[in-house]
Amino acid sequence: MALATSVAMGPCCLEWMTLDVLGWMDAINWRSWMPLGIAGVIVWSLWVYRWLLSRAYRPTINTFRTTTSVIVPSFREDPDILMECLETWMDQGPNELIIVPDLADTEVIARLNAVAAQHAQVRVIPFQHSGKRSALGVGISAARSEVLVLTDSDTRWEPGLLEAVQMPFFDPTVGAVSTRQNVYKRWSSVWRVVADWIIDLRYYDYVPAMGRAGAVVCVSGRTAAYRRSVVMPVLQHLEH
Repeated sequence: MALATSVAMGPCCLEWMTLDVLGWMDAINWRSWMPLGIAGVIVWSLWVYRWLLSRAYRPTINTFRTTTSVIVPSFREDPDILMECLETWMDQGPNELIIVPDLADTEVIARLNAVAAQHAQVRVIPFQHSGKRSALGVGISAARSEVLVLTDSDTRWEPGLLEAVQMPFFDPTVGAVSTRQNVYKRWSSVWRVVADWIIDLRYYDYVPAMGRAGAVVCVSGRTAAYRRSVVMPVLQHLEH
């Protein structure tokens, strides 16, 4: 049927189609595309601005050190992964390492208690989670150090991270510090490569640019450090 229709089209039909296409193009003229063009200019201008700012950013490097509490909410985490990550946190010598597992995670609790029995800085606070923020609230309330380092239960630290996040707190106006992050075993699949690229865009371009400009909209991610005196007055808003 489609072949017969095509054969039946003569010059008149082709002329009608040409006129129709020209009429459609005339109806959608350049003025219709102006809003999209303006939006594109704005978006790309912002990206270039951020890119330039991020290249001018330099991390704070000094010898400032203070007390640190590492707080880890853990919900249905693979025990082996948690133990591997725990080693990387302990190796960097925080004053406190507070882990808040869900009450139902009995194997995790047992293995963490075994570690806590041998390392005084490790504290295990089993808690019935009602969301990640509830567990963070428990850990933050129990912490006593000047800097709170919030870390996801499946996040490994590279050597020197804990020292690096303390350095910016030398400035009393700094309330929070972000960290650069990468996907584990990046080259193991195309999806991990894409995910790592997206993370790089944030932590190589956007976050350094915002920091260079004087503030970061959201200190998000798998590891973030906060000044305790800043967090405590607003803790109820985090939890609720």
